[in-house]
Amino acid sequence: MNKRLLLGAHCSIAKGYHQALETAHLLETNCLQMFVKNQRQWQMPSLDEHKLILWQETRNKFKNKITHIIAHASYLINLASDNTETRKRSKISLRQELQRAQALNINRYVLHPGNHKGQGLQTGIKLIANAINEIMPDFPDITILLETTAGAGTSIGSKIEQIAEIINKSECPENLGCCLDTCHLFVSGYDLSASQAFDSFIEKLDTLLGLNKIDCIHINDSVGQFCSHLDRHWHIGEGNIPLRTFQHIMNHKKLINIPKIIETPKSPTTIQADKKNLQTLRNLIKT
Repeated sequence: MNKRLLLGAHCSIAKGYHQALETAHLLETNCLQMFVKNQRQWQMPSLDEHKLILWQETRNKFKNKITHIIAHASYLINLASDNTETRKRSKISLRQELQRAQALNINRYVLHPGNHKGQGLQTGIKLIANAINEIMPDFPDITILLETTAGAGTSIGSKIEQIAEIINKSECPENLGCCLDTCHLFVSGYDLSASQAFDSFIEKLDTLLGLNKIDCIHINDSVGQFCSHLDRHWHIGEGNIPLRTFQHIMNHKKLINIPKIIETPKSPTTIQADKKNLQTLRNLIKT
C-alpha cells in the first residue's frame, strides 16, 4: 500500500474496543473508525478499567502501523430535533460519547448534523450550533467532523453550504470540521465522475470550508441512483457511483493526507468483504 495513503474501515467494537484495532491490523490498514458505544441505544455503560487497559495495550502494540483512529457518533443523536426531550437526550449522549472518546484518546469524532423535523433549515442549523457551543468548550482537544448527509426528509448537511453555515455560526470553529461521504454526496446531487466536476468540487470545498477542514472521507458506493436521497451503502464498483469518482479521490494530491474509511456492507464476512473493497480502492491508485 502507498505509505502516504491513509485507508481503513469501520471496525466493530462488539467484542471490545481493542478488537477494532485487531481487525484493522488484519486488514493491513493504517486507520480505522469505530463507535464508542452501542450506536442504537441511548444508555452507555461505564468504561471498565480492564477494557481501557486492554485498549491501551493493543493501541501501543500497533502504534507504528495504525496511526489514525476516528470515533463515530451513535445514530440517535439529533441536535436539531423539534422535540425538547430528544434534544436534551442528544446533548447528554453527545457529551458522554465525547468523554468516552477523550478517555480512549481519540481526537476526531464524526457526527451527523441532524434533522430539523419541519422546523425549517435555519432553525435546525441554529439549534445544532447552539448545542455545539454549549458542549465543545469542555473538549478542546477533540474535533467534531460534521458528515455530509443523503438529504432525505428534513436532514441537514446534504449541501456543503449547510455544513459551512453550522461551522460559521459556532463559537468554536477551530473544533469543527467536515467528513465527506461519497454515497451521501452522490444521492444528494453531486456527480463527481468527470474530472472537471471533481476539480470544481475540490475548489468549492476549499472556498466554503478550507481543505484543512476535511479530516475524513467515507468511501462507499451507492444502492441509490443519482439524486435519489437513498442512504444505502454498497460495495465499491458494484453500485451506481462511477468508478472514476473513486479513482479521483484515491489519486488527488490534495486528499492524500485525509483518512479514507470504507463503511461498505460486511457480508459474507467482515474480513472478506472489507478486504475486497479495500483492494478495489488500492487497485485504483496510479503509480
